[in-house]
Amino acid sequence: MGYVLHVRVIEATDIAKMDANASDPYCILKTSSETQKTRVIQNSMHPRWNQEFHFNITSPTVGSLNIKMKDKDMIKDDDMASIDIQLCSLPFGQVIDQWYDMIPCKKVKKGGRIHLTLHMAMQGQAPFVSAPVAQPGGYPGAYPGAYPGAPVGYPQAGYPGAPAGYPQAGYPGAPAGYPQAGY
Repeated sequence: MGYVLHVRVIEATDIAKMDANASDPYCILKTSSETQKTRVIQNSMHPRWNQEFHFNITSPTVGSLNIKMKDKDMIKDDDMASIDIQLCSLPFGQVIDQWYDMIPCKKVKKGGRIHLTLHMAMQGQAPFVSAPVAQPGGYPGAYPGAYPGAPVGYPQAGYPGAPAGYPQAGYPGAPAGYPQAGY
């Protein structure tokens, strides 16, 4: 089973001025197995890339996405800022669209902020489209395998440690397929 991390690098703001008037920023995106980069935005303090990247991921709970913003120069590109996003922090199947604070690199006064859209998904799932949560019997917010209608995160019916008052396996009127008392 494969996973894909979809990343849309939208824009950045409040970045450091690396040249006389502005910067020529671009971003390098890395996972444990792949490296990709945005195009360079010339002479800008508010670069807008609006570029999408797709990374094959072995496990959605291990590793990170590292983004380093650099300033393009004639001889050697300067490091500006970076951010490291743990893959396990991304809710699986859901699209996250938010601003992230970047950490300034050595000898740089400020890191700025970067606007990203992130989506950890199964291979074959449409990018940047939140997946519906698996729901037995079509009950919204149900926990897979739980008593129908149980909010997400509630233990299964009859599960040891179920809250007091929570329906137990074998309760009177249990839906078909649920174990009955005495069986």
